[in-house]
Amino acid sequence: MHKLTKVILVALLVLAGAVLLTRDAAAQPPAPTRFYLSKFEVASVPAAPFDLVEVALDFAPGAFTPPHTHGGQAFVTVIEGEFTIRQGGTDTKITAGQTVVEPNVVHEGGNTASANTRIVVTFLLPKGAAPTTNVPTATPTAPAPTRLYLSKFEVASHPPVPFDWVQAGFDFQPGSSAAPQTHPGPAFVTVLQGELTIRRQGTETKLTAGQTFAESPSVVHDFVGNTSGANTRFAVSFLLPKGAPTSTPVQASPPPAPQAVPSAGGEPPLSQSTTLPLALVVGSVLFLGGGLLTALSLRRRRT
Repeated sequence: MHKLTKVILVALLVLAGAVLLTRDAAAQPPAPTRFYLSKFEVASVPAAPFDLVEVALDFAPGAFTPPHTHGGQAFVTVIEGEFTIRQGGTDTKITAGQTVVEPNVVHEGGNTASANTRIVVTFLLPKGAAPTTNVPTATPTAPAPTRLYLSKFEVASHPPVPFDWVQAGFDFQPGSSAAPQTHPGPAFVTVLQGELTIRRQGTETKLTAGQTFAESPSVVHDFVGNTSGANTRFAVSFLLPKGAPTSTPVQASPPPAPQAVPSAGGEPPLSQSTTLPLALVVGSVLFLGGGLLTALSLRRRRT
């Protein structure tokens, strides 16, 4: 075989492989982005059943809560901006992605920065207890924060004490999804922005900003993702056995059979998703191959 012909064939094979690899890469959905992860040991909890309450608050610059106490453990995570906890004349500042356990004494919380602050607070409370009680004699001296969402779940059972409280925040771009998975402990999801789709046991649930969802341990979630055209952001709290991972990947359920394109002969039909990429590959190879072979033919004539 002529040396130039070999070069042409190798080039065509490389081209076909590159197109197929590009097709396979494009078929993979983008992965979600985790923008924070917090983990604390919970050494004691109220008697079950107890309440898990999640509150999302916005603090404009200068906004502060009145002096107050909490009815149980309170985990504060900053989603954006900077948050100040003021207690006993001392200010403690935390920034986006950081979490702190608020003291169960009289304190205030607010925004001393020049940009907006958003926080998510998770409370573990005795059944029916109020998350926050303001000091009756205190007079507000600053604008109050804006409550965006409040979610309340009953926790009927939990891992043995001590267990891990873990909270994570995720961004899902349009089309992104997580792998099929289970959780070793209960999980509590609050959508902060956009729309989240959860598919489990053949049932699909769509949640929008402010809505919540409780996930039971060991239940397979075939799909968790964003099927909308805008970004989705949510926070999820886990109650996990000590040292356990937040999730365990599992085998996905078989997808539905693709719609087939009718075959003109006796050969089995190709799916539409397969036909188009193969046509592109074959067309590209024939077009470039024809051009290269024509150039080779002209070169031989000249020589």
